[in-house]
Amino acid sequence: GRDLAFPHHESERVQSEGATGVRPVVGHWVHTGMVHHADEKMSKSVGNLIMVRDLLDRWPADAVRLALIRHHYRADLTWTDTLAAKAQMTVQRWTKAVAAAPPTSPAPRDSNTLPEEVAALRDHALGALDDDLDTPRLVAALDQLAELALGADGDRSDRVAAGRVLRDLATGILGLRLDITR
Repeated sequence: GRDLAFPHHESERVQSEGATGVRPVVGHWVHTGMVHHADEKMSKSVGNLIMVRDLLDRWPADAVRLALIRHHYRADLTWTDTLAAKAQMTVQRWTKAVAAAPPTSPAPRDSNTLPEEVAALRDHALGALDDDLDTPRLVAALDQLAELALGADGDRSDRVAAGRVLRDLATGILGLRLDITR
């Protein structure tokens, strides 16, 4: 978390570089916002931690992961079951969207071979990651891909391409499973 930026990580950097001779010892430090529960920062000393293993007893892993990913890493987050419930609804929708896309091959890596709207959404999603790991913007683009994949309007090949790109980004970048057993 951001509360460890100084002096903890600075000290860690100096010690590690001194011990290994490798400079810099890491390329990037990523300091997250604080996680709150019941209007109080989670802390071992307070004893109000919610462990992931406990969340997994109540929510599917994809829902927990997406609930966390939906927030920018530097922003504070207040954990509630509502976050997990909304994320679970999104996961179910995305799973339905990718199920309609035949799994025979991955989405093309070259945006020029994708339908224009799908290529624009893919580029927007990837661009969000290049912009300070803007995962909320990435998730919004994936929502739009799901909308396109599930839409009744438009060309079937566009819907299939949207589903494939959604599957590739959600599973390959976000690490979601989307209950894809194919």
